[in-house]
Amino acid sequence: MGQDLSRNFYQEARKLAAENRKTLDAKRREFKNNRKRMFDELVFCLLTPQSSMLKCKHAVCQLKNKGLLQKGNKKGMAAALKGKTRFHNNKARYVALARVKFDGRALLKIRGTGQKREWLVKNIEGLGQKEASHFLRNIGFFDVAIIDRHVKSVIKKYGLAKPAKTLTKKEYERLEKVIGQAAAKTGLETGIFDLLLFAMDAETGAKRRAELLKALK
Repeated sequence: MGQDLSRNFYQEARKLAAENRKTLDAKRREFKNNRKRMFDELVFCLLTPQSSMLKCKHAVCQLKNKGLLQKGNKKGMAAALKGKTRFHNNKARYVALARVKFDGRALLKIRGTGQKREWLVKNIEGLGQKEASHFLRNIGFFDVAIIDRHVKSVIKKYGLAKPAKTLTKKEYERLEKVIGQAAAKTGLETGIFDLLLFAMDAETGAKRRAELLKALK
Protein backbone atom coordinates (compact mmCIF):
# COMPACT_ATOMS: atom_id res chain seq x y z
CA MET A 1 0.00 0.00 0.00
CA GLY A 2 2.78 2.43 0.96
CA GLN A 3 4.77 1.65 -2.18
CA ASP A 4 1.66 2.14 -4.31
CA LEU A 5 1.05 5.55 -2.74
CA SER A 6 4.66 6.55 -3.28
CA ARG A 7 4.56 5.36 -6.90
CA ASN A 8 1.33 7.28 -7.50
CA PHE A 9 2.85 10.39 -5.96
CA TYR A 10 5.90 10.42 -8.23
CA GLN A 11 3.78 9.67 -11.30
CA GLU A 12 1.49 12.58 -10.50
CA ALA A 13 4.33 14.94 -9.57
CA ARG A 14 6.31 14.21 -12.76
CA LYS A 15 3.17 14.58 -14.88
CA LEU A 16 2.32 17.91 -13.28
CA ALA A 17 5.91 19.12 -13.68
CA ALA A 18 6.00 18.11 -17.37
CA GLU A 19 2.66 19.76 -18.10
CA ASN A 20 3.76 22.99 -16.42
CA ARG A 21 7.46 23.08 -17.36
CA LYS A 22 7.26 26.55 -18.94
CA THR A 23 5.43 27.95 -15.90
CA LEU A 24 8.00 26.47 -13.51
CA ASP A 25 10.87 27.86 -15.60
CA ALA A 26 9.20 31.28 -15.59
CA LYS A 27 8.78 31.10 -11.81
CA ARG A 28 12.44 30.23 -11.41
CA ARG A 29 13.44 33.33 -13.43
CA GLU A 30 10.92 35.50 -11.58
CA PHE A 31 12.24 34.47 -8.17
CA LYS A 32 15.85 35.12 -9.15
CA ASN A 33 14.88 38.52 -10.53
CA ASN A 34 13.19 39.40 -7.22
CA ARG A 35 16.63 39.83 -5.70
CA LYS A 36 16.53 43.33 -7.20
CA ARG A 37 13.62 44.20 -4.87
CA MET A 38 14.31 42.18 -1.76
CA PHE A 39 12.54 44.47 0.69
CA ASP A 40 9.30 44.27 -1.31
CA GLU A 41 9.47 40.47 -1.10
CA LEU A 42 10.29 40.58 2.59
CA VAL A 43 7.21 42.69 3.27
CA PHE A 44 5.08 40.34 1.17
CA CYS A 45 6.24 37.39 3.27
CA LEU A 46 5.59 39.30 6.49
CA LEU A 47 2.01 39.89 5.36
CA THR A 48 1.11 36.38 4.14
CA PRO A 49 0.58 34.39 7.38
CA GLN A 50 -3.11 33.43 7.59
CA SER A 51 -3.86 35.75 4.67
CA SER A 52 -4.51 35.59 0.92
CA MET A 53 -1.30 35.70 -1.11
CA LEU A 54 -3.05 37.63 -3.88
CA LYS A 55 -4.37 40.25 -1.46
CA CYS A 56 -0.93 40.56 0.13
CA LYS A 57 0.67 41.07 -3.27
CA HIS A 58 -1.79 43.88 -3.97
CA ALA A 59 -1.18 45.31 -0.49
CA VAL A 60 2.57 45.60 -1.15
CA CYS A 61 1.85 47.41 -4.43
CA GLN A 62 -0.52 49.76 -2.63
CA LEU A 63 2.03 50.53 0.09
CA LYS A 64 4.58 51.35 -2.62
CA ASN A 65 2.19 53.49 -4.64
CA LYS A 66 1.23 55.49 -1.56
CA GLY A 67 4.86 55.96 -0.54
CA LEU A 68 4.31 53.98 2.66
CA LEU A 69 6.56 50.98 2.07
CA GLN A 70 9.83 52.75 2.85
CA LYS A 71 8.65 55.79 4.81
CA GLY A 72 5.12 55.21 6.12
CA ASN A 73 4.44 55.21 9.85
CA LYS A 74 2.77 52.28 11.57
CA LYS A 75 -0.64 53.96 11.73
CA GLY A 76 -0.64 54.81 8.03
CA MET A 77 0.51 51.35 7.01
CA ALA A 78 -2.02 49.65 9.28
CA ALA A 79 -4.83 51.66 7.70
CA ALA A 80 -3.65 50.68 4.21
CA LEU A 81 -3.36 47.01 5.20
CA LYS A 82 -6.75 46.75 6.89
CA GLY A 83 -8.96 44.28 5.03
CA LYS A 84 -6.05 42.96 2.98
CA THR A 85 -4.20 40.95 5.63
CA ARG A 86 -5.09 39.62 9.05
CA PHE A 87 -3.53 41.23 12.12
CA HIS A 88 -2.83 44.39 10.12
CA ASN A 89 -1.65 46.37 13.17
CA ASN A 90 0.98 43.79 14.12
CA LYS A 91 2.12 43.41 10.53
CA ALA A 92 2.47 47.17 10.09
CA ARG A 93 4.76 47.10 13.13
CA TYR A 94 6.77 44.23 11.62
CA VAL A 95 7.29 46.22 8.42
CA ALA A 96 8.45 49.28 10.36
CA LEU A 97 10.92 47.17 12.36
CA ALA A 98 12.16 45.38 9.23
CA ARG A 99 13.16 48.70 7.68
CA VAL A 100 15.65 49.16 10.50
CA LYS A 101 16.87 45.58 10.84
CA PHE A 102 16.97 44.25 7.28
CA ASP A 103 20.14 44.60 5.20
CA GLY A 104 19.90 42.75 1.90
CA ARG A 105 23.59 43.06 1.05
CA ALA A 106 24.61 41.70 4.44
CA LEU A 107 22.16 38.81 4.08
CA LEU A 108 23.66 37.77 0.75
CA LYS A 109 27.12 37.65 2.32
CA ILE A 110 26.00 35.01 4.86
CA ARG A 111 27.19 31.59 3.72
CA GLY A 112 24.59 28.90 3.25
CA THR A 113 20.83 29.22 2.87
CA GLY A 114 20.27 27.59 6.25
CA GLN A 115 22.42 30.23 7.94
CA LYS A 116 20.57 32.97 6.06
CA ARG A 117 17.27 31.56 7.34
CA GLU A 118 18.56 31.44 10.91
CA TRP A 119 19.61 35.09 10.68
CA LEU A 120 16.19 36.10 9.37
CA VAL A 121 14.27 34.21 12.06
CA LYS A 122 16.48 35.67 14.78
CA ASN A 123 16.54 39.27 13.54
CA ILE A 124 13.29 39.96 11.64
CA GLU A 125 10.26 39.96 13.91
CA GLY A 126 7.29 38.28 12.25
CA LEU A 127 9.35 35.69 10.36
CA GLY A 128 9.29 32.05 11.44
CA GLN A 129 10.89 29.11 9.65
CA LYS A 130 8.14 29.00 7.02
CA GLU A 131 8.05 32.74 6.30
CA ALA A 132 11.85 33.03 6.19
CA SER A 133 11.95 30.07 3.78
CA HIS A 134 9.24 31.67 1.67
CA PHE A 135 11.27 34.86 1.42
CA LEU A 136 14.50 33.06 0.54
CA ARG A 137 12.78 30.96 -2.13
CA ASN A 138 11.18 34.10 -3.55
CA ILE A 139 14.59 35.72 -4.03
CA GLY A 140 16.09 32.70 -5.76
CA PHE A 141 17.38 30.36 -3.06
CA PHE A 142 15.78 27.06 -3.99
CA ASP A 143 17.21 24.70 -1.37
CA VAL A 144 14.40 25.45 1.12
CA ALA A 145 10.78 24.32 1.39
CA ILE A 146 7.76 26.39 2.39
CA ILE A 147 6.04 23.90 4.65
CA ASP A 148 2.43 24.90 5.24
CA ARG A 149 -0.74 22.88 5.84
CA HIS A 150 -1.12 22.18 2.09
CA VAL A 151 2.36 20.72 1.78
CA LYS A 152 1.98 18.74 5.01
CA SER A 153 -1.33 17.36 3.73
CA VAL A 154 0.23 16.09 0.49
CA ILE A 155 3.29 14.44 2.05
CA LYS A 156 1.04 12.75 4.62
CA LYS A 157 -1.54 11.67 2.02
CA TYR A 158 1.10 9.95 -0.12
CA GLY A 159 3.01 8.47 2.80
CA LEU A 160 6.23 10.43 2.26
CA ALA A 161 6.30 11.40 5.94
CA LYS A 162 4.04 11.69 8.96
CA PRO A 163 4.21 15.35 10.04
CA ALA A 164 4.13 16.04 13.76
CA LYS A 165 1.36 18.28 15.09
CA THR A 166 3.87 20.89 16.22
CA LEU A 167 6.24 22.22 13.57
CA THR A 168 9.41 22.81 15.61
CA LYS A 169 12.68 23.82 13.96
CA LYS A 170 13.87 20.21 14.13
CA GLU A 171 10.61 18.92 12.62
CA TYR A 172 10.68 21.59 9.91
CA GLU A 173 14.19 20.54 8.89
CA ARG A 174 13.21 16.86 8.94
CA LEU A 175 10.26 17.43 6.61
CA GLU A 176 12.35 19.73 4.44
CA LYS A 177 14.88 16.93 3.97
CA VAL A 178 12.09 14.54 2.93
CA ILE A 179 10.78 17.11 0.43
CA GLY A 180 14.30 17.70 -0.89
CA GLN A 181 14.79 13.98 -1.52
CA ALA A 182 11.44 13.78 -3.31
CA ALA A 183 12.30 16.86 -5.36
CA ALA A 184 15.59 15.29 -6.48
CA LYS A 185 13.73 12.21 -7.73
CA THR A 186 11.49 14.51 -9.77
CA GLY A 187 14.40 16.50 -11.19
CA LEU A 188 13.49 19.78 -9.49
CA GLU A 189 14.95 22.01 -6.82
CA THR A 190 13.25 21.85 -3.42
CA GLY A 191 11.82 25.36 -3.63
CA ILE A 192 10.36 24.81 -7.10
CA PHE A 193 9.06 21.35 -6.21
CA ASP A 194 7.30 23.00 -3.28
CA LEU A 195 5.04 24.76 -5.80
CA LEU A 196 3.93 21.38 -7.14
CA LEU A 197 3.11 20.11 -3.66
CA PHE A 198 0.95 23.16 -3.01
CA ALA A 199 -0.92 22.64 -6.27
CA MET A 200 -1.31 18.90 -5.66
CA ASP A 201 -3.30 19.61 -2.51
CA ALA A 202 -6.03 21.22 -4.60
CA GLU A 203 -8.97 18.86 -5.06
CA THR A 204 -9.39 20.16 -8.59
CA GLY A 205 -8.57 19.34 -12.17
CA ALA A 206 -5.41 19.95 -14.19
CA LYS A 207 -6.61 23.34 -15.48
CA ARG A 208 -7.10 24.73 -11.98
CA ARG A 209 -3.74 23.39 -10.87
CA ALA A 210 -2.03 25.07 -13.84
CA GLU A 211 -3.74 28.36 -12.96
CA LEU A 212 -2.69 27.97 -9.34
CA LEU A 213 0.96 27.41 -10.26
CA LYS A 214 0.99 30.59 -12.35
CA ALA A 215 -0.55 32.61 -9.50
CA LEU A 216 1.71 31.32 -6.71
CA LYS A 217 4.42 33.54 -5.22
